[in-house]
Amino acid sequence: MATKRNDSWDGQKDKLLLETVLEHIMTGSTQLKAFEVAAKRIGKTAGACGFRWNNHLRKENKKLIELAKKDGEKAKGKISKEIEATKGDEQPVSKETSAATIIPTNEKNQPTSKKLSFVVNIKSRTEQILELVESLESELDAEKSSNTELEEKYDQLKKDYDEVVSFMSKFVQK
Repeated sequence: MATKRNDSWDGQKDKLLLETVLEHIMTGSTQLKAFEVAAKRIGKTAGACGFRWNNHLRKENKKLIELAKKDGEKAKGKISKEIEATKGDEQPVSKETSAATIIPTNEKNQPTSKKLSFVVNIKSRTEQILELVESLESELDAEKSSNTELEEKYDQLKKDYDEVVSFMSKFVQK
Protein backbone atom coordinates (compact mmCIF):
# COMPACT_ATOMS: atom_id res chain seq x y z
CA MET A 1 0.00 0.00 0.00
CA ALA A 2 1.36 3.42 -0.94
CA THR A 3 1.91 5.84 1.91
CA LYS A 4 1.05 9.50 1.66
CA ARG A 5 3.92 11.90 2.20
CA ASN A 6 3.52 14.34 5.06
CA ASP A 7 4.54 17.24 2.84
CA SER A 8 2.35 16.31 -0.12
CA TRP A 9 -0.07 18.72 -1.72
CA ASP A 10 -3.73 18.39 -0.87
CA GLY A 11 -6.87 20.16 -2.02
CA GLN A 12 -6.70 22.75 0.76
CA LYS A 13 -3.09 23.72 -0.05
CA ASP A 14 -3.91 23.86 -3.77
CA LYS A 15 -6.89 26.08 -3.01
CA LEU A 16 -4.80 28.47 -0.90
CA LEU A 17 -2.13 28.67 -3.60
CA LEU A 18 -4.74 29.22 -6.31
CA GLU A 19 -6.53 31.96 -4.35
CA THR A 20 -3.27 33.71 -3.50
CA VAL A 21 -1.98 33.72 -7.07
CA LEU A 22 -5.35 34.87 -8.44
CA GLU A 23 -5.44 37.72 -5.90
CA HIS A 24 -1.97 38.81 -7.02
CA ILE A 25 -2.96 38.59 -10.68
CA MET A 26 -5.99 40.77 -9.97
CA THR A 27 -3.94 43.40 -8.17
CA GLY A 28 -1.21 43.46 -10.79
CA SER A 29 1.40 41.93 -8.49
CA THR A 30 3.89 39.34 -9.68
CA GLN A 31 3.50 35.60 -9.45
CA LEU A 32 6.83 35.42 -7.61
CA LYS A 33 5.40 37.62 -4.87
CA ALA A 34 2.29 35.42 -4.81
CA PHE A 35 4.46 32.32 -4.38
CA GLU A 36 6.27 33.97 -1.44
CA VAL A 37 2.98 34.87 0.25
CA ALA A 38 1.47 31.46 -0.45
CA ALA A 39 4.60 29.72 0.85
CA LYS A 40 4.15 31.41 4.23
CA ARG A 41 0.45 30.51 4.34
CA ILE A 42 0.97 26.88 3.30
CA GLY A 43 4.27 26.12 5.00
CA LYS A 44 6.25 25.33 1.87
CA THR A 45 8.97 27.11 -0.06
CA ALA A 46 8.22 29.70 -2.71
CA GLY A 47 9.97 27.40 -5.19
CA ALA A 48 7.65 24.51 -4.31
CA CYS A 49 4.65 26.80 -4.74
CA GLY A 50 5.94 27.98 -8.11
CA PHE A 51 6.56 24.42 -9.23
CA ARG A 52 3.06 23.33 -8.16
CA TRP A 53 1.51 26.35 -9.87
CA ASN A 54 3.36 25.97 -13.16
CA ASN A 55 3.10 22.20 -13.45
CA HIS A 56 -0.45 21.63 -12.21
CA LEU A 57 -2.70 24.48 -11.13
CA ARG A 58 -1.98 26.98 -13.92
CA LYS A 59 -2.90 24.41 -16.57
CA GLU A 60 -6.04 23.32 -14.75
CA ASN A 61 -7.36 26.84 -14.05
CA LYS A 62 -6.92 28.78 -17.28
CA LYS A 63 -10.46 30.19 -17.18
CA LEU A 64 -10.06 31.45 -13.61
CA ILE A 65 -6.75 33.07 -14.54
CA GLU A 66 -8.41 34.85 -17.46
CA LEU A 67 -11.18 36.09 -15.15
CA ALA A 68 -8.61 37.36 -12.67
CA LYS A 69 -6.69 39.14 -15.45
CA LYS A 70 -9.90 40.80 -16.68
CA ASP A 71 -10.82 41.87 -13.15
CA GLY A 72 -7.26 43.12 -12.71
CA GLU A 73 -7.59 45.22 -15.86
CA LYS A 74 -10.82 46.73 -14.49
CA ALA A 75 -9.06 47.49 -11.20
CA LYS A 76 -6.07 49.04 -13.01
CA GLY A 77 -8.45 51.22 -15.01
CA LYS A 78 -10.13 52.44 -11.83
CA ILE A 79 -6.74 53.12 -10.21
CA SER A 80 -5.60 55.11 -13.25
CA LYS A 81 -8.80 57.17 -13.24
CA GLU A 82 -8.43 57.83 -9.52
CA ILE A 83 -4.82 58.92 -9.96
CA GLU A 84 -5.80 61.26 -12.78
CA ALA A 85 -8.65 62.68 -10.69
CA THR A 86 -6.34 63.40 -7.74
CA LYS A 87 -3.44 64.95 -9.68
CA GLY A 88 -4.69 68.51 -9.17
CA ASP A 89 -5.93 67.91 -5.63
CA GLU A 90 -3.79 68.85 -2.69
CA GLN A 91 -5.26 66.07 -0.52
CA PRO A 92 -4.71 62.47 -1.66
CA VAL A 93 -7.55 60.05 -1.55
CA SER A 94 -7.67 58.02 1.68
CA LYS A 95 -6.74 54.36 1.78
CA GLU A 96 -10.35 53.41 2.54
CA THR A 97 -11.64 55.31 -0.46
CA SER A 98 -8.90 53.90 -2.69
CA ALA A 99 -9.58 50.32 -1.70
CA ALA A 100 -13.32 50.74 -2.12
CA THR A 101 -13.01 52.25 -5.57
CA ILE A 102 -10.53 49.77 -7.04
CA ILE A 103 -12.22 46.51 -6.07
CA PRO A 104 -13.99 45.25 -9.18
CA THR A 105 -17.67 44.54 -8.68
CA ASN A 106 -20.33 42.71 -10.63
CA GLU A 107 -23.81 43.89 -11.56
CA LYS A 108 -25.07 43.22 -8.01
CA ASN A 109 -22.20 45.32 -6.62
CA GLN A 110 -20.58 42.28 -5.02
CA PRO A 111 -16.79 42.23 -5.09
CA THR A 112 -15.59 40.05 -7.91
CA SER A 113 -12.94 38.49 -5.68
CA LYS A 114 -15.78 36.94 -3.65
CA LYS A 115 -17.25 35.57 -6.85
CA LEU A 116 -13.83 34.26 -7.83
CA SER A 117 -13.37 32.67 -4.41
CA PHE A 118 -16.81 31.10 -4.75
CA VAL A 119 -15.80 29.62 -8.10
CA VAL A 120 -12.57 28.30 -6.59
CA ASN A 121 -14.56 26.70 -3.76
CA ILE A 122 -16.96 25.09 -6.22
CA LYS A 123 -14.06 23.82 -8.33
CA SER A 124 -12.37 22.38 -5.25
CA ARG A 125 -15.59 20.71 -4.11
CA THR A 126 -16.22 19.38 -7.63
CA GLU A 127 -12.75 17.82 -7.66
CA GLN A 128 -13.45 16.18 -4.29
CA ILE A 129 -16.74 14.82 -5.61
CA LEU A 130 -15.05 13.51 -8.76
CA GLU A 131 -12.43 11.75 -6.63
CA LEU A 132 -15.22 10.20 -4.57
CA VAL A 133 -17.05 9.10 -7.73
CA GLU A 134 -13.85 7.50 -9.07
CA SER A 135 -13.35 5.71 -5.75
CA LEU A 136 -16.94 4.47 -5.74
CA GLU A 137 -16.68 3.34 -9.36
CA SER A 138 -13.53 1.42 -8.46
CA GLU A 139 -15.34 -0.22 -5.53
CA LEU A 140 -18.28 -1.03 -7.80
CA ASP A 141 -15.96 -2.68 -10.34
CA ALA A 142 -14.37 -4.75 -7.56
CA GLU A 143 -17.82 -5.79 -6.29
CA LYS A 144 -18.93 -6.68 -9.82
CA SER A 145 -15.81 -8.82 -10.24
CA SER A 146 -16.45 -10.49 -6.91
CA ASN A 147 -20.10 -11.03 -7.87
CA THR A 148 -19.06 -12.58 -11.19
CA GLU A 149 -16.73 -14.98 -9.36
CA LEU A 150 -19.53 -15.95 -6.96
CA GLU A 151 -21.94 -16.51 -9.85
CA GLU A 152 -19.40 -18.77 -11.55
CA LYS A 153 -18.89 -20.74 -8.33
CA TYR A 154 -22.66 -20.99 -7.88
CA ASP A 155 -23.09 -22.26 -11.44
CA GLN A 156 -20.35 -24.86 -10.86
CA LEU A 157 -21.93 -25.97 -7.55
CA LYS A 158 -25.35 -26.22 -9.21
CA LYS A 159 -23.85 -28.29 -12.00
CA ASP A 160 -22.10 -30.56 -9.47
CA TYR A 161 -25.31 -30.86 -7.46
CA ASP A 162 -27.32 -31.80 -10.56
CA GLU A 163 -24.73 -34.47 -11.37
CA VAL A 164 -24.93 -35.88 -7.84
CA VAL A 165 -28.74 -35.88 -7.97
CA SER A 166 -28.65 -37.59 -11.36
CA PHE A 167 -26.17 -40.20 -10.10
CA MET A 168 -28.23 -40.78 -6.95
CA SER A 169 -31.43 -41.16 -8.92
CA LYS A 170 -29.74 -43.81 -11.11
CA PHE A 171 -28.43 -45.57 -8.03
CA VAL A 172 -31.85 -45.54 -6.33
CA GLN A 173 -33.57 -46.90 -9.46
CA LYS A 174 -31.31 -49.95 -9.57
